[in-house]
Amino acid sequence: NANTTIDFTGTSVYTPETRVEMLTLSPLVPLPLDETLREQLGGAYSPSAGGGCSRVPEQRYEFEVQYNSSPENVDKLSKTVFAIIDTLKTQPASASDINKVKEGIIRQREVSLKQNNYWMSSIVAREQAGEDLAGMLQPYDDLVKAIDANLIMNAARKYFDMNNYARFVLLPEM
Repeated sequence: NANTTIDFTGTSVYTPETRVEMLTLSPLVPLPLDETLREQLGGAYSPSAGGGCSRVPEQRYEFEVQYNSSPENVDKLSKTVFAIIDTLKTQPASASDINKVKEGIIRQREVSLKQNNYWMSSIVAREQAGEDLAGMLQPYDDLVKAIDANLIMNAARKYFDMNNYARFVLLPEM
């Protein structure tokens, strides 16, 4: 099998809003990716996608799409990935998909809030970034509630910059 990685990177401003945008895109890309690559084309195994942003050593974002396929399907499937990304940029996400994303973020947060490690790392990160610690509570919940189709399209346009990505293909030894 060939292993393909498509990596979008660039500068970003490290804010709670940026982090929520990345949290929103991370589960949205695998939904159609899995359906299209695996189920419709039957040519990919284990597609995944995800991203995040960092503050140190510089404020940057990274979003990665990865899948395995037969070597002869690499280019066809890469075109499909770019078509999925284009759809996120140009067509509003369905209410169902938006609700799935919000529910996933809320469930993960409910689990995280019960763990000391989450509190410690969040407090340290916010303190180092000069952010208000109160932002960990209701303001964060408000950001998640505000996720809508426009936020998703704008985030996709911002982070899926077709002028700033790299594609890596690891082919099997011949």
